[in-house]
Amino acid sequence: MGRSEKEEKLPNLYATLEVSFDAEALEIKMAYLEIAKRYHPDVNPSPGAKEKFAQANMAYQVLSNESSRNDYDSGRLDKHGDKQAEWNPYEWAGFTPSWQELKTMEEEVSRKVFEEMYGKARPGRRSRSGRGRG
Repeated sequence: MGRSEKEEKLPNLYATLEVSFDAEALEIKMAYLEIAKRYHPDVNPSPGAKEKFAQANMAYQVLSNESSRNDYDSGRLDKHGDKQAEWNPYEWAGFTPSWQELKTMEEEVSRKVFEEMYGKARPGRRSRSGRGRG
C-alpha cells in the first residue's frame, strides 16, 4: 500500500504534529505539547482551534504508542485511528460469525470429513487392533 493511499484513510499524523516520519518519541511529545499549548480551546478562542487541538491529540495518541505507530505506518489504522479489522472471508455473504461459531463450524467440518474418510462409528463395534489378542 502506497503512502498516498494511507493518507486518504487517516490524515498525515506526522504533518499534524509538524514532525518527520522518523521522529523520536521525545520529539513527538515536544511537538504535541507545543501545538496543544497553541490551540487549546481554553487558550485559543479562534475558529478552528478546537479542531486543530483534537487533531493534534489524536496524532499524539497514535504516534506516542509504539504499537499504534507501527499500525499507522503499516496502513492498518482507519480514518479514526482505530485498528482495521482483518479481512473476513464471510463478510461477502453478510455473515460474520463469532469465535465460538467458527470453532463449532470447524469441528463440524472435521467430523464430516472424518466420517467420509472412515465411515460413521457404530456403537458396539470393536476396533481392528483389538482382534486376535488375548
